[in-house]
Amino acid sequence: MKRLLICYILPPFMAALTPVAAQEPVAPSDVPSLVRQLGASRVRLRDEADALLRTMPEAEAAVRLAAEQDPAEEVRLRAAAIARSYRDSLWTVAGATAAPKPPPPARYAKLRQVAASPDGSFVAGMYSGGAILFDARTAQQIRIVGTPGAATGGDLDGVLRAVAVSPDSRWVATTDESGGILIDDLDGRRVKTIPAARAGGNSIANIDATEAAQSSRAPGFSTAGAIIWGLHFLPDGKELLYANLNEGLVRCHLETGEKRILPLGNLRPRSLAVTPDGKTAALGSDPLDLPCRLQTVDLATMSIRSDIRLKTIPNAVAITRDGSRVFVGENDGSILIHAPADGSVKIIAQHSKPVDGLALFPDESTLVAATMDPARPMLLYDTQTLKEAWAAPQAEQGYHHVAVVDGNRIASTGNDSFLQIWQKRQASKSSSQ
Repeated sequence: MKRLLICYILPPFMAALTPVAAQEPVAPSDVPSLVRQLGASRVRLRDEADALLRTMPEAEAAVRLAAEQDPAEEVRLRAAAIARSYRDSLWTVAGATAAPKPPPPARYAKLRQVAASPDGSFVAGMYSGGAILFDARTAQQIRIVGTPGAATGGDLDGVLRAVAVSPDSRWVATTDESGGILIDDLDGRRVKTIPAARAGGNSIANIDATEAAQSSRAPGFSTAGAIIWGLHFLPDGKELLYANLNEGLVRCHLETGEKRILPLGNLRPRSLAVTPDGKTAALGSDPLDLPCRLQTVDLATMSIRSDIRLKTIPNAVAITRDGSRVFVGENDGSILIHAPADGSVKIIAQHSKPVDGLALFPDESTLVAATMDPARPMLLYDTQTLKEAWAAPQAEQGYHHVAVVDGNRIASTGNDSFLQIWQKRQASKSSSQ
């Protein structure tokens, strides 16, 4: 009896369920098949598709659609988990500092603020011993500049308060507890020194009398009043913008020394931001005898455009390029958005710890916030929807300050005194073709 040899050919729908591990490389056109394989009858096939899709961020749109609309529950559940993995891995640490060299005294070891160079090559961070320049890709220490000296105006506490980088990325400006400002080139050579301001027309009657009496400085000099909380180069690189209690908001010309000043009365500046064109500033202040305030300032006329009261101290501010929106990070953990044109104020987030740092991306699509909450130390918000877009992993002591290097890199620092450079996940080669 003759036996017939029967050949079986897999139908197309079965071919889609074949293992994908052997499919190398995977083209974007395979994404629908991989998504369908999440609901395969065999666990091994589901797991293979799951693992492979997690390495394909270009599949995010299809995966999210499956998580919302696929009729199979198994596919929806797996797709939702994969979509979360895309979000969690959107930013990763590309580099982190070790302890600074030489190490600063323990009480001054905190890296208080960071500023990114406009050319994206380095980040300047403040320690007590000076401003340390770090590579903006690896976070490795380059050199120390801005070392405090007697020229800043008296006995130094040794704690730097603010740092700024010039528009051409050639100079770094720092200021310490004395209120003096140092400007150095990238080799650490001193370019300019601006002495600390003595108390002038502003009232300082409410500053602690004991502190004033014990000060070794000349009469009329207030340590508390001289401290500068915000420091920025204006776009032409020839002027500095800063604020303190003794003077107010100051435009200082670096060549002539001429100052244009907006007195602030008894408002003590705590945060300062300026638009990229140098036309408008946002200034947050806490009171000596008044409610906390948020003001926007026309820098051409040095006059106040808007002035609102706040509930708690404005630790950080960020302003859009046209000055139409101001973001505020408060000491009670709130993040506010203020529109100076109509005076409106809206809370967009509430955290359990103070918000100490804010920064906008160059295209203003994203707001970065640093908080002292160890569970949620750094967050990104979509500036159009005002919704959270990403959150950094836990950090033991939270983050103190952030700076945007460019649209793909963020520098952060916390009370653990370490600098981190965060890198945005890049689209795969296949997704860009």
